[in-house]
Amino acid sequence: MTTDLRKDDFHDKELTCVDCKATFIFSAGEQRFWWSKGLIETKRCPPCRQHRRATLPPGNGVRHG
Repeated sequence: MTTDLRKDDFHDKELTCVDCKATFIFSAGEQRFWWSKGLIETKRCPPCRQHRRATLPPGNGVRHG
């Protein structure tokens, strides 16, 4: 991961959710947050991410609540 990224290096992207196939905007702010946590680009829209988190069993490394 490149550590010399700047605020201007992120731009809103239109993505397609792998679960529901809806298009959604992955904002520059979200990209900066995900990058700062060392995460890869999301593949799910916000409602599908929320649903997935709610249905995963406890202890899988994902915070619930």
